[in-house]
Amino acid sequence: MGEKLGQHFLDNPLIAVRIIDILSPGAGENILEIGPGQGFLTSYLLDSADRVTAVEIDKNLVSSLKKNYDSEKLQVIEGDFLQADLSILKPDKICGNLPYQICGKIIEKILVSPVPWTLAVLMLPLAVASRAAALPGSSEYSRLSVLCSGSGEVKIEFKVEKENFDPPPKIESAVISIYKKNILSKNFLSLVGGAFRERRKKLKNSLSSHFSMSASEIKKILDKYGIDENSRAQELNVMKFEVLTKEFVKRKIL
Repeated sequence: MGEKLGQHFLDNPLIAVRIIDILSPGAGENILEIGPGQGFLTSYLLDSADRVTAVEIDKNLVSSLKKNYDSEKLQVIEGDFLQADLSILKPDKICGNLPYQICGKIIEKILVSPVPWTLAVLMLPLAVASRAAALPGSSEYSRLSVLCSGSGEVKIEFKVEKENFDPPPKIESAVISIYKKNILSKNFLSLVGGAFRERRKKLKNSLSSHFSMSASEIKKILDKYGIDENSRAQELNVMKFEVLTKEFVKRKIL
């Protein structure tokens, strides 16, 4: 199952220790581990955290985890994390060496959740980590970048070489941290999604198509906030998306 999902198991203790140091589990906190796999990182979590909830989709790995880590501090849940209800899991902090093929979907899931977790420390492909931390105007800047910066603060903590995994991936990896400070509204998500749906288009045309409005109507809104009508979504910072969301709500477009 790990290979099917593009999962490469971490096997360097020094990397695990660095992840735990950044995560810094506090007294009484529930740490959610996404995709624990063989339990390499789990063992370090159990040494430092009071509670660990691990969600794993592979039933063979679930059996192995329950057998090898018989601890009152650990709850292992078998299932697809993308279908999991975070309001039931109630994490205070989140970590994981994410399956590479679905890591973008996992990040979006935790970012849009109304559950007030405070910190996520995640292992990702370097390319995805770069998109998560990208700044406006860069080639990597995307919907994911806006969601991450809209949620709080995102940072690439360190890069991880291929030889630290089994099996070694074909691409470089990185660990990122996301300090969650805001809960993203459905209106914000809708507007950002519409803006980036056709990223090669000018913003006014993307929004016009998404909201079934004329380009001239969109232009008036952009003009109000000093946004160039010829700009594209990847040129706008989070604050611009936030004011546009408020304006669209005020006009009952959202």
